[in-house]
Amino acid sequence: MNKTLTSQQLFSHVHRTWECYSQSPLNQVADNHYEATWAEDLDWFAAKAKAPNDCALLFGIDPVLGLLISGEMFDRPTTFIDQADVHDALGELTHIVARTITADLGINHSLQTPVAVTTRQRQHFLNAFNVESEMLAQSDHHYFYSALVSSKAAN
Repeated sequence: MNKTLTSQQLFSHVHRTWECYSQSPLNQVADNHYEATWAEDLDWFAAKAKAPNDCALLFGIDPVLGLLISGEMFDRPTTFIDQADVHDALGELTHIVARTITADLGINHSLQTPVAVTTRQRQHFLNAFNVESEMLAQSDHHYFYSALVSSKAAN
């Protein structure tokens, strides 16, 4: 990637979108680096830009926080939110943030539809991609991680 974002800029993109849907504050914890110890407890999503810019936005979110934001996005109590709703809401949140980032970075091609990412797929991203910027945030004592990654082959 020719241009990237700082951790604070990445947090700003996430935070602006978060505030559109949630009443719960989202606070940046630190310019934290990915750690397998807490990453296993998160649900993961990715939005990948189509070639020639081989980059992606990864989201890892605590399942409780995912359920809460989904309820707020659909304006329904969490007792009426199922796993499909959570995937829809978090996929949409990933897509919106990825769109604002690609516009900010001048990446002028479409994104693939955001998808839920398995542990194996997450490991592939972390092995095959460079982490350009990352941030760890917290809302109601639940973690939310995001990383902008680019292909090692493209660098």
